[in-house]
Amino acid sequence: MTTLSDTSPEIERLQVELMRQTPAWRKLYLVSQLNQTVRLLALSGLRQRYPQAGPEELNRRLADLLLGPELAGRAYGPEVMTIAETAQYLRVPLSSLYRLAQAGNDPAP
Repeated sequence: MTTLSDTSPEIERLQVELMRQTPAWRKLYLVSQLNQTVRLLALSGLRQRYPQAGPEELNRRLADLLLGPELAGRAYGPEVMTIAETAQYLRVPLSSLYRLAQAGNDPAP
């Protein structure tokens, strides 16, 4: 049995025994709840990093985190770039992209 650094061996044995007695459906439910919590935390972090992003962009960035950029790209199309990332990719000044966007022109047709 692996000893957890912050749990006494007696309590750890009790936890293991309780998990062994837990029905499979309950374990699956707990895993599902943990997965949902991880997704919500990841989405919250993305909202903080990209406050201007809409739901589509946030979901695409979440797919990058959960699936990896390669698989997410194959499943959902090319990755989303911020205007700064687009400027760097296209090797044009950021101010030029802002002017194009404000004029309603697509900087990367």
